Amino acid sequence: MPSLNQSFRDQDMKSMQAAQSTPDPYGLLGLLSVIRMNDLDLASLALGIDLTTLGLNLNSSENLHKTFKSPWAEEPAKGDPEFNVPQCYYTEQPPALN
Repeated sequence: MPSLNQSFRDQDMKSMQAAQSTPDPYGLLGLLSVIRMNDLDLASLALGIDLTTLGLNLNSSENLHKTFKSPWAEEPAKGDPEFNVPQCYYTEQPPALN
């Protein structure tokens, strides 16, 4: 009987090793392919983009959000957009409660 149990254990171990031979894309071995940058689109999503390549001056003392339009824009933002507030949004101050 012990040899029969041993053969079942050997088969279980072989099946477990075969299942582990394909790397889990969400585990540490899957992360290795991202770090090696095999897929550039996946690597840019996971690791990010260097903001200086988008034309941002990271050493600036001013707020950056005013000059950054979009990663797909060819030119920087030109200040705040102009807008008009409709007159119906302006209200009078209500009288004080007694």
